[in-house]
Order: sequence, then C-alpha cells, then structure tokens
Amino acid sequence: MTRSLRTPLIAAVLLAAPAIGLVGCGDSGTSAASTAAPAATATTPATSNTSLSAADLLASATKAVTAASSVHIDGTAAAAGAGEAASLMLTATRNNEGEGTVKIAGRSLDVLVAGGTPYIRAAAGFWQSSGASGPIAAKLGGKWITAPASGSSAGQLTGISNFVDMTKVVDPILAKFGTPTTAGTSTVDGVKAIKITDPAGNTLYVPASGDPLPVRYVSTAKGKSGDVHYSKWSAPVTVSAPADAIDLGTITGSG
Repeated sequence: MTRSLRTPLIAAVLLAAPAIGLVGCGDSGTSAASTAAPAATATTPATSNTSLSAADLLASATKAVTAASSVHIDGTAAAAGAGEAASLMLTATRNNEGEGTVKIAGRSLDVLVAGGTPYIRAAAGFWQSSGASGPIAAKLGGKWITAPASGSSAGQLTGISNFVDMTKVVDPILAKFGTPTTAGTSTVDGVKAIKITDPAGNTLYVPASGDPLPVRYVSTAKGKSGDVHYSKWSAPVTVSAPADAIDLGTITGSG
C-alpha cells in the first residue's frame, strides 16, 4: 500500500531547523549575517566604535542589522537533545528569499526559498535513510523538492523558510542578548572587533570602527551552543525558483 511521503521524511528534513534558530535564540539571541563595512578612505575616516558603551554599541549594532537587507552566515549550531551540531552556510534576506546548505548527522541538505516558496535538495542516501523506499529515494536524489502554499502538500516545508529569514536567524540574537559588557578586542576574519558579552555566555563581535555590523557570534549558553560568522551584509541576492521541482504532494510510497 502506498502512502503520502510526508511525516518520516519531513521530520528528518526539518531536524536541523531548530539548530539555526538556537544560534540566535539562546538565552541571548540569534546572530545574523553581516555585510562588510565600506573600506575607510583618507578623506572619510571610519568612525571609531571603541568609545561607545556596551549598551550603546549593542544598540548601534541592532540598528545596523535591522537596516541590512541580507547577510551570509557560516558556522555551526547545536541544542541539547538535538544530536550533532548543524553546519550552516546560508544567505539570508528580509524579502523571503535565500539559499544555502545545512549539514547535520553526516547529511547534507540544500535549501532555497524563492518567491516565498521553499525548496530542498539532497542525495538519494539522505532520503532513503529518512524513510523513503529505494525507488522513491532514487527518484528524489539530487532533485529539488517543493511544497507549494496550496494543494495537498501545503505547509509541509514551511520550516525551511526559517533558515534564510533574517527575522528568524539574525534579529532574535540581538533582541534577546542579555545585559552587555565589553570584554576587549579580537581579530575576526581580518577585522578588529570589540567583544560584547552577556551573563548567559553569549559573545557578539562588532567591528571596532565603521558600520557596527556583527562579524561573529558565539554562544555557550546552557543547553545551546553556536559559533557563526557573518559577512556580505546587504550584498545583492538573486534567487530563482528551480526548474522542474518535484511537488512533495505527488510522491507516494515512502514506506
């Protein structure tokens, strides 16, 4: 007997979704990707951020992130009880568009959201280990799978959008960051950055000069951990819907 390819696979596919949320939603919050600040020139020196208090610097970073249209995220995240840490390489935006790759438990999953519609792509082995029969796994392997907003498969991949939504993976980290304290400086990806910490064990790295867009966020908060780097803040992002994507609602025989 055939049955709709839903619960077993979707549960596995979305297993990594909480991981991206925890990077920014710990006792502090989630970080977002960042766009590198414009290079300083001789006539327009970069503004120093070192004289700002921790609270003012966090407020400035929050304002800058809110104004940013996109960011690239590269790092890892894990939550207690979630198994292995997820490896993330994502481009997130504020217009319901984005793409990237999530790796967890030895499995790699490409994610893409175009025009509000989510898509996923994985190797046949991923699908088979997630519950699909051999023939179905072979059919899905290497192909983009989607679940439109309407129809029999509606809502099945809703969580995928969280991976590339800045309001889910960037804003929360700043909104939930605890009482900030500056803790010296460090060089992150070639950028001199001020370390801002909170009592929960979260550290945000903000450039010592120029736009205060975060370059790194590290969390050792109880039950959660994460280490993500941000770059390419507000860089143009163009995402196109994959051609010939397979509608999840048309797949049967997962057992």
